[in-house]
Amino acid sequence: MGRPDVLDLTDSLERSAMGEPVPPPLDTLCGYVPELRVWRVDGRWVGLGVGQGDRELPIQLLVAIGEEGTI
Repeated sequence: MGRPDVLDLTDSLERSAMGEPVPPPLDTLCGYVPELRVWRVDGRWVGLGVGQGDRELPIQLLVAIGEEGTI
């Protein structure tokens, strides 16, 4: 699979917080992790990210899979 691309979700989170539209699945993912490591394989993508919703919440490992063209 090689090295992943890095997808920074900061812009998506800021737009979402201002009430602007953010396309799925970025609208959900940006609330959990600040960035994703993304691998593309056979028309799909696999994303891996680590985040913490707030200081008192646990650190989470997030894995997402989707069809190419959705991110």
